[in-house]
Amino acid sequence: MQTPNPNFQDIEKATDADQFDEMDEQLLKDADIGENEREDGSFADDENVSFETSNEEQMGLLRAEIEDLKQQVLRSYADLQNFRKRSLAQVDEARKYANEDLLTQLIPVLDNFERTFKAIEGGTTLENVLEGINMVQRQFGTVLQQNELVRITSVGQQFDPHLHEAVIIWESPDHADGTITDELEAGYTMRDRVVRPAKVRVVRGG
Repeated sequence: MQTPNPNFQDIEKATDADQFDEMDEQLLKDADIGENEREDGSFADDENVSFETSNEEQMGLLRAEIEDLKQQVLRSYADLQNFRKRSLAQVDEARKYANEDLLTQLIPVLDNFERTFKAIEGGTTLENVLEGINMVQRQFGTVLQQNELVRITSVGQQFDPHLHEAVIIWESPDHADGTITDELEAGYTMRDRVVRPAKVRVVRGG
């Protein structure tokens, strides 16, 4: 919009300084209005519209970012739940078949037991039967050792409440107090744990 030209007729009519100053102020005001397009505040309204638009764009970006983070959290939670389910399934599977290796090792022992019984039914000699039973016992012992199951030594040892269970207590002048003289049932340990204490006869006094 063009800046208004001064009205020279009005300038000629201005006979004193006050009138001329008023005209000068009006010209400056008109020029200022021209630079700001309109005097009715529309320029300020444009600034407000621009500011509001900028805020809306920022809010839109923030909403999009929040939604993206929400989706990431939901996906992470779903992955965690799936991992938990898989872990529980694997633990359950391991628990079900924890003894598979041991049982696989025991199957040949069972096979030899069956062969021994068939030999007895077939009328084999007592010597052969005893030999077959001894072989099965040795084979069974080997399997136990491979799985770190160890028999507790009892007879002649001092009674240990962590390893032994006193079934019979008796007095003997020939043995020191607490000496185990007989083993009634064998006990076993596996690594550092007592699987079953040995049942023993223990001397009291002496």
